[in-house]
This record gives sequence, C-alpha cells and structure tokens, in this order.
Amino acid sequence: MKKSPNTLPLREGRKNENFFGEGSQGSNPPPEQRLRLPLKGGVLLDLALCIVAASLLLAATPGFDLWVCAFLAFALIAYIFDRGKIKPYKSAFLIGFIYYTVGASWISVPMTLFGGAPEIASAGLVLFTGVVTALWFWVPYGYVIGRTNSTLLGGIVFIALEMMKGKYLFGGLPWLNIGLTQVSNKPALQIVSIIGEHGLSLLVILIGGYLYKVIKLKLNKEQFSKELGVVLGLLLLTFGFGGLKLILNDPQTPTHTARLVQTGILQEDKWDRSKRAQVLADLVSRVDEAGSAQGDYDLMVLPESSFTANPFTHADVSALVRKVSADKPLILGFDRRDEAKNIYNTMAIVKEGGILQSYDKMKLAPFGEYFPFERQLYPIRRFFFGDGALFTAGTTPQIFTYDDMRMAPLICFEGVFSELIRERVLMGANILLMISNDAWFGKSLGRIQHLDIEVVRAVEYGRYMLRTTQDGISAVISPYGDKEVVFPEKMYYFSDTGFSLEKHITPFARFGYVWYVLLICGYAIRLMVNRRSS
Repeated sequence: MKKSPNTLPLREGRKNENFFGEGSQGSNPPPEQRLRLPLKGGVLLDLALCIVAASLLLAATPGFDLWVCAFLAFALIAYIFDRGKIKPYKSAFLIGFIYYTVGASWISVPMTLFGGAPEIASAGLVLFTGVVTALWFWVPYGYVIGRTNSTLLGGIVFIALEMMKGKYLFGGLPWLNIGLTQVSNKPALQIVSIIGEHGLSLLVILIGGYLYKVIKLKLNKEQFSKELGVVLGLLLLTFGFGGLKLILNDPQTPTHTARLVQTGILQEDKWDRSKRAQVLADLVSRVDEAGSAQGDYDLMVLPESSFTANPFTHADVSALVRKVSADKPLILGFDRRDEAKNIYNTMAIVKEGGILQSYDKMKLAPFGEYFPFERQLYPIRRFFFGDGALFTAGTTPQIFTYDDMRMAPLICFEGVFSELIRERVLMGANILLMISNDAWFGKSLGRIQHLDIEVVRAVEYGRYMLRTTQDGISAVISPYGDKEVVFPEKMYYFSDTGFSLEKHITPFARFGYVWYVLLICGYAIRLMVNRRSS
C-alpha cells in the first residue's frame, strides 16, 4: 500500500530518542509532527496564547488557588513552542515577564504607599524585576525546548535556574516558584516532604508538557502509550503519595499551647512621628491585656519589631516585658544596635525581663533592609533611604531552647528560604517560629503569597509553624499544610493555639535535592548511551 508523502511513520518520527522517548537533538519538530488544531494565525495568535498561558499560571497562584490551571498552562506553553510562529525563547520571555510582573506587582506598594516614591519609580522597579526574572530562567527554558524538543531536559534546566534565582537573584528571591501553584492542592503538596518545592515545580512542568504530547499524538493518530504511561506515572507520583499520606495521617492531640498576639497597628500610623506616643501607648495596652488574660500557655509570641521603642531600655515597655515574661517565656522582635552602631533585626526569647537567647536576622529583604547594587544605584538608594544606615545581616543560626521546645527562629523574609529552615531542623528544631510585619504589603496579594510559601516550608520539613504578624496574616500551620488557626486581618487579636513538637526528619530534610543530582546523572548517561547506539 502506497503511503501518502505527508504521513510520517512513527519509527522515522522518533529517531534519536532520549530518556523519555523525546527527540534529543535538532530544533522544532517538522510540520507533519506538530499538533493539528483548528487554530489559524501567525504571530498575533501566538502572542495571545502567551498571554493566556501566563494568565493560567497566575490563576493558580495564592489568592486565586486554581491549581489545575498550572498544568493547563504548561500544556499550552508546549503547544506554543510547537507552533513555532515565535521563537520558543521569545514566547518564554513574554510568559515569564507577564507572570512575574503581575504576580509580584506588590513590590510597588511599600515603595509608593509607605516610602513616598513616585509611582513611575515603583512601576519601573516592578518592570525591571519582571524583565530580569524572565531573562533569568524562562528564556533559557524556551531555548532548550526549542533546540531539543525535550520536555524533561527543559524541566531540568528550568528547575536549576529556579534554584539559582532563589539563591542569587537580588541576594535570593525564592518567590512565585511554580511549585507554589499547588499549595491549595493538598494531596500534591505532600510530595514536597520528599522532593521539595522545586521537585513539585518539575512535576507540574512535566505533567503539562507530556499531557500536550499525548493530545498531539492522539489527534495525529499515532501511538501514544509511552507518553500516556509517563503522564499517568507522574500523576500517580504527584497525587498518590500525598493522598495516601493524608489518609494515614493520625491527628495528634496538641501537647503545647502558644499565645499569639497580633498587635493590629497600621503601618502608616506606626512610624508617623505625630502619632508615635499614641501608637506606643496602644501597643503597651494591647500586650498588657493579652498577657493578663486568663488561660494557660507555654509561651507568648509578639510580631516583628514588636514595639516602637526599645523593649529593654524604655521605662514603660521594659516594665511591661518584665511583667508579661514573669511566669512564661516571651518571644519578641526589636531593632538592636551593637557597639559599632550596626543595626540588626533581632528576635529574642525573654524570661523575667532578661534575654535568654537572641537571633539576628540573616536574610535581609532587598530594597527594604538593604539595597542591592548599592554603589551602582546610589542615587536611587539615597532617594529612598537618605544617608541613614541600613540593616546588617546576622551570621549565626540559632535554636531557642526552653523546656522541651527547640524553636527555629525566623524573621519575615527568612521564611521563604528552604535551605535556611533545613539547617535549623537538622540542628534539632522541633517547631518553626516566624515573626513578621506583612503590613508592608498593604492590601496586595503579597501577604497571601508570603503565608502560602511558609505553608510549603511547614510541609517540606514536617514541622508546625507559629506565625505572628503585626496586622495579618497570623496563623498556625500544621506539618500537613493545614492553616489550623488564621487571625482576622487589620485588627488587634490574640488567641491561645495548640501545637505539637515534631521529632521525625522528613526525607527532604535529610537528603535535600540529592534526587535532582541523580536525575541529571541518569539523564546524561542515557543520552550518551543513545548517541553511541545511533
């Protein structure tokens, strides 16, 4: 039987297969291998599809929580790359730019609302962040896919650069990672206790990419059993482990109680000189009320920068601290100056008015506590901060110990850094203690994103997290990612909340990303074997 010249046999279409049966060399697949859909159009259609893909990713982020949209987004991205009307690295840049510019638009809030910066300056910083982040790893991702047509290799590269972004970009910016889109997908979220947030990112990318391959081969009437097996295997890994973990979860009776205090001071009032006396009086009154309320608890926790005066030298505040910590330990935050006049953002555990242990924040917030590229951007730095001193980063991790509690102290931005928490869990921490001031986010989605990143951290390391903020969102997060207690925002509130001390070490805490290194090695070995055999 004579074959049509436009029909490509399956064997010929699959030369030079890699580890997952993908083309391992060459650029985009030939037209006869591409998905035939009733979509006609050129560059303008691809631009529209890029906007749709970015919108789907945003719909899966915290605040919207439509987690299934992330899988659909990467299936659509694979189709856009396959169409080839726009070079894959260019379409990847556009998608990444939209995703980060819109998703991280809250960056403008503290600059404009609280910093007094012109809107054009804050908008410029948001756009700059979007451009740099898109160039950082979305462009290489698109380039690799375009050159190799390999979903797996593209995912490996994407995750490597996502890790580097979290460690090096602006001193580390592990924000809006793809794995975060699954924070409301409870079964899928549990897998981070084995492979971490970046591992979940990789699963989302692979499931979306291989889902597109299944649809493509099905519509082209080719065999797709291998691709379907890959998709089903990835889905089983993503949802099966977490589903089983949740089913077998034996809820523990809380063994300890913490009194969390959300002081409810508005950010615009806190540093207004004309309101300073009233704000301090309100803080003293509210903490006194919370400390005097009936109930039995093991420790009391105040937010970051708890008072607008030094809690150990100001007469009224220091008297209050002695009173509140007379019977139970008190956790509080304050700005500390050393003999060299360096300023540190500090957390301390206090008993009977004296500091038992203290910790200086090690990961400072860029553009808030320190200024990246200070020499190169000195005029901008001076505009926002004047000639005043910025914060100095601490150098020593700590574990606060009291009775059987071994607390990992975390201040604000530090909660997004997985490796920092891992270090403290391996030091013996059995509870994560986060104090923050998320009032800087204003009414934006930034505070929801911040909270949900820390939900991922609690699951990664199998620890309860006690989270206290100035005006929200204060919460108690379980080792399974449940927000067991959530305080109302923008108001003074305190509550006694139960928690348990966890001693087991999750596989991810123990081994980190060793699995990722093994994956890279396995991929490289298989690629070399395929090349030799071909």
